Amino acid sequence: MSFPYINAFQQFFDTSGSPLASGTIEFRNPTSNALIDSFPTADDADAQTNANSNPLTLSASGAATAGLFLEDGVVYKVILKDVNGATVATHDDVRCPSVQPFSTQTTAESAASVTPTDVNYPEGDVRRYGALVDGSTDDIAAWDKADLVSANGGPPIFVPKSSSGMAVASTAKTDIATDVHFEEGAFMLYTGSANEVCLQLGDAITTIGPFGRTYSNLDVRRNSQSDWTNNSSVGIQLLNTANCRATINTIKGFTVGLELMGEDLGSQYNTVILGQSYNNKYQIRLTNKDTAATVGYCNENKIIGGRMYVETGVNTSLGRFGIWLDSTRATKSLPNSNYFLKQSIELNAPDTSGTARAIYVEYGNFNKFENIRDENNDAPFMEVDNTSEWNRATTTTQEDSAVRNDGTFSNNFVLPERRYPWAFQPQSWQSVSLTRASNEYDGSSSVYVPGCSWRNSSNGNQSLASTVNSVDDDYLDYPSTKGIGVMVDTGILKRFVFRKDNEAGRGGRLVVIPYDTNAAQLTTDVSYVAGTGATVLTHTSSIGGAYQTGADSDLDMFFSVTSAVHFIWVGIFGGTASARIRSFGIQSVDGGALSVFQGYTDSNSDPFPNDYLNYATADPANATAGPNYPAGKRLATFNVASGGVPGRVCITQGLGGTAAWENEAALS
Repeated sequence: MSFPYINAFQQFFDTSGSPLASGTIEFRNPTSNALIDSFPTADDADAQTNANSNPLTLSASGAATAGLFLEDGVVYKVILKDVNGATVATHDDVRCPSVQPFSTQTTAESAASVTPTDVNYPEGDVRRYGALVDGSTDDIAAWDKADLVSANGGPPIFVPKSSSGMAVASTAKTDIATDVHFEEGAFMLYTGSANEVCLQLGDAITTIGPFGRTYSNLDVRRNSQSDWTNNSSVGIQLLNTANCRATINTIKGFTVGLELMGEDLGSQYNTVILGQSYNNKYQIRLTNKDTAATVGYCNENKIIGGRMYVETGVNTSLGRFGIWLDSTRATKSLPNSNYFLKQSIELNAPDTSGTARAIYVEYGNFNKFENIRDENNDAPFMEVDNTSEWNRATTTTQEDSAVRNDGTFSNNFVLPERRYPWAFQPQSWQSVSLTRASNEYDGSSSVYVPGCSWRNSSNGNQSLASTVNSVDDDYLDYPSTKGIGVMVDTGILKRFVFRKDNEAGRGGRLVVIPYDTNAAQLTTDVSYVAGTGATVLTHTSSIGGAYQTGADSDLDMFFSVTSAVHFIWVGIFGGTASARIRSFGIQSVDGGALSVFQGYTDSNSDPFPNDYLNYATADPANATAGPNYPAGKRLATFNVASGGVPGRVCITQGLGGTAAWENEAALS
């Protein structure tokens, strides 16, 4: 805010009372005696434009020939001279009436052993400690002094606006107790030649980092565009910060724009509001590393907003990325549970080589990217590598935005908002009730369940029925040597969730058997099937060659298959404890209708009917256990010949051995 020096057009007089005709008035710094501008209007003073001549020549009547407006917060010395250059009067310490004189050294400055260079500026202002803010002079020494003052109880570091910016030729660092505020329109200009951080907020320590600090209106730019060859060239780095809030207007011209780094400690629970980040190879990077014995991590951060782009002509042959999650720890600690909201990513794909990838999760779990604009980037929208899993993104522009899972697991998802309401609703298949729909198959102890088939762990052979421990009113109980499941066509759909209803602690173990396009079993282990970090599927030579979880579990289980797999048998075997299953189901997480069938073929390679009839070869005979048949229950005969009985009907309710059965009329 500006203020007028006395009034807009003051008339000045000499010591005898005569008008100071053609005299001069000049404005200087009372400490350094350097000239300081005055301005013709208040708006010019606020914008520091159209400065008056200094000295300013007075009219023949001794009046100022232009308005005399001065800058708020600045102390002036005013000198009046006559037409011959003789000093008529000097007024020291002229300032806006609302501004109190600044202390020559504050308590915080004394504690920091910092002596101000120019007391015309308030405590914390980098100009008070010698910064020129002219875009060329290295102001790093002034920054360091302001940081010391802030760390010793002083106000935030204050960077004023200027047309040229505040130049620094090396990293501007902050103490863990320092806040930072850039005036609207202020920016920091990195003029050095090293590959290093421009503005580092926080410190590399192993005890406790900055907690609850505020960094506002930040704006950093590189004087010369980075060639993107070294990832140490970073615009703004939040190092080991926790629960801090940063608002960033601009980051321009580095290899890495914004970096959240956990080094031997954590960068966590921070909130960053981003304006724009452009001409950086990696616009945002979340990472961690170890230099001591402790673990670095980068979790639970929120990044909101941010227009990210690369201008035409910038490093045209090199790849570029919107958001990059990685880890440089020897033992990888994956950035996890970070949240990104409403970024606009438009990277301008390179001309000859490299890629323009909106999101690259090299290492990371449980990160969410919400309502991301995907434009002028290469496909796929998100690339995921190594052991990363459970990362999810939604996009607002491209209908075909997709994820490429190059790592161990395939449980990472991209859901285009244009298609999500219908195409990405999970499609499910649900089995019948295993107990209420089952029946004795051969008049002995074998149990048949409509629509399902059984497997034996010793050889993987498929059968229509199997012996079980018991058929309870509430569940089917069977041992580790037995498994029940179905066949699924995976020619198009590749990612699934297997769900089951079971007695607590008796969920058994998931088994997936892959087949090729000719329905030949894929028996060798070439990672045809993948689970998750929580439900790992490993290859086993038993069951004829299959993929199986290593422990009993009641959980829903995600798994995926490769493009070489066109059919699978999937089901539940007993485990350490026998399985006690009521029903099970399969869900396609990519949408699309599931094709599920029993898959059994007889000795003549004739497929068993894909229906839900109850089939049997003899009347049920178990009088003490097994299914309880209601009157009217029909058991069909498979491949009945001419003159044979097509089925039998229960005419008196009861267990198999106590119910009364009547054969249907023989076929003619």
